[in-house]
Amino acid sequence: MLSDPPLPADPAEASRITHARLRRRMMSGTWRDDLAARMRRNLGNVRAEAIGEPDMSANPFEATCTGSAALYDLTPLIRNPDPTSVEAMSRWVAEAQLWPQMARNQAMTLAQRELRLRVQVSITPDGRPEIVYTPAYADLVLLEADPVRPSRPIRVSQAVQRAELGGARNVWTWDDWDLRGEPVYRILAADAETDVSATYGLPPGGLVGEAYPARRLDGSALLPYVCYHAAVTGYLLDPYYRRELVEGNLNVGVLWTFFGHLVRAASWPQRYLIGGAIASERAEGNVRRIVADPATILEVLQDPGFEGQPSAGQWGSASDPKAVAEAIGMYEARFTAYAGMDPSDLQRTSGDPRSGYALAISQEGRIRAQRRYAPVFAPSDAETLSVTAALVNAALGAAVVAETGWEVEHVALPPSIEERRAKREEAIALYQAGLITQAEARAAVLGGTVEAAEEALAISSDLRTMALDAIDDGDVDAAVTLLQGG
Repeated sequence: MLSDPPLPADPAEASRITHARLRRRMMSGTWRDDLAARMRRNLGNVRAEAIGEPDMSANPFEATCTGSAALYDLTPLIRNPDPTSVEAMSRWVAEAQLWPQMARNQAMTLAQRELRLRVQVSITPDGRPEIVYTPAYADLVLLEADPVRPSRPIRVSQAVQRAELGGARNVWTWDDWDLRGEPVYRILAADAETDVSATYGLPPGGLVGEAYPARRLDGSALLPYVCYHAAVTGYLLDPYYRRELVEGNLNVGVLWTFFGHLVRAASWPQRYLIGGAIASERAEGNVRRIVADPATILEVLQDPGFEGQPSAGQWGSASDPKAVAEAIGMYEARFTAYAGMDPSDLQRTSGDPRSGYALAISQEGRIRAQRRYAPVFAPSDAETLSVTAALVNAALGAAVVAETGWEVEHVALPPSIEERRAKREEAIALYQAGLITQAEARAAVLGGTVEAAEEALAISSDLRTMALDAIDDGDVDAAVTLLQGG
């Protein structure tokens, strides 16, 4: 397993990548060393060593990012004016498992603020397009923005591991896609400057001009990447937003590690003995140890060098774990609020509401998050389909599917019980006040259009009239059948 690629020489870019790597480690469960370093910084080397193993069980940063990634809980709907293109694209993305992968990709986008999704198309021996979607994380890409449209890239370099030519080890290289002048795709060495395209089967200098492989049907060159953003800022990068949540996450890890130390080592009274020693055959240096319980009679021996009566006692507990847990929980709630999280979106999955462990996003919070992020992610999802279509057409050398007109709709999560109850009560109150019709109230509660509600009410009214007539005629069975829906 290779270490991370070398940092670029530009200090600002190196700082961005370093911070993005920290965020990715927090999302992937590999931030132990970061927590240990924060413990040494906050507590000092001696105390950190005494406390022991860092406690990684509290990770609000990962919990809030993953919990807010609810757009792909249900499969999105794909639309295009050409039904044949929709049918083909739906089949391709299902085979490539795009939407299941996007659930994780959305969480990483929220964590690192950006993500590039690479689209690769190959043709199988039987002539079918095979599509692969690969996330290019923010710490593994170098970007250059279009000066006219600063939210769009004109160059993307992605760090890729490749086998060293003639060797048994892997090395870092960069897949460099550049549209700044004549389009070019080339492979660069780990320094992101030296061209090594010829080493890996490309012409020296890469595929340039007409040989550039990523093009639309009209001949225009494109980047085989789609940019996903956690927020629309008008710029290509937003790497430090909610940095307070990242820093606070490290501090929470330190605090919960210290809490575990208090429970293990400082949550009971400290006993002492003056002028004596406990009789024991087990000795370790000047310390004698004996296992005791309430039924054990301990023999206290007089210290020959002590004048007077031996005495024993105890100091009170050095800490109150309950109070410490409450204080840490308050700190955790405070910094998540600073980071923009709605406190009502957060819930504890442990039995004790004071505990900061197992922080999660409530169902109501996931619904709100879905509504908030759908307008941000839907255009990028549509672009993913457009880029996929262009690369498929380029690979097959024919206009197989439409390259434009794609739309993606994220299917909304069902409202919570509380939200449905509030909606129903509001509709009933408005109807009783004479502010809306019965059909409007029915549509508000059950969904659908007002016209459909009016039609359903009319049918229901006709059935009740027919049922009453049946009862007058003495046909009770027919009345029951009508009241049950026909």
